[in-house]
Amino acid sequence: MMNLRIDIDALGAIRAIETVGLQRTRTAIRRALLESCRLVQREARAHHRFTPRTGALEREIAYQVDRAKLEGTIYFKMEKAPYAPFVHEPTGSFGARGTYVIRPKEKKALRWATLIGGSREISARDYRNMREGKYRRGSEFAYAKEVHHPGSPADRFLYEAADRCHARITAIFDRHIAAATRGAR
Repeated sequence: MMNLRIDIDALGAIRAIETVGLQRTRTAIRRALLESCRLVQREARAHHRFTPRTGALEREIAYQVDRAKLEGTIYFKMEKAPYAPFVHEPTGSFGARGTYVIRPKEKKALRWATLIGGSREISARDYRNMREGKYRRGSEFAYAKEVHHPGSPADRFLYEAADRCHARITAIFDRHIAAATRGAR
């Protein structure tokens, strides 16, 4: 888990509390949190290294603002993309564990599509056609009792989006606190 720390003008916040009161200052900070979370969410949805197949992972990036703690959280909803942590964090030899073994659950062997000589990977469409019996010339299936999978490298796009937006988030907080102070005059 990553915590993003935003340094705000403490003197400005205290001045805002004295000028407009605690409630209006909390409202300004809550609005700044909402705007900042939306900004990071949009940035993370737009800039990542994984290849989206259905768009579910991008849609599952959500945010929430706790009004009592004045704390914003950006997270994965996990309903339609339960694989999100495995894309975001490293797995296997790229993470803390080494390679891991994949074995069939109910059948005797694993099967996957390849081309003769393994010249290129099979796309999702090619694989679907092969499963339906529409084989492309030169395609074949590979079989194995188990596979030692090396894992996947991390694509920490949420953290990177938060880092890229840091200066804009600071400006958002400054703008909202200044607006709360100006509104009292």
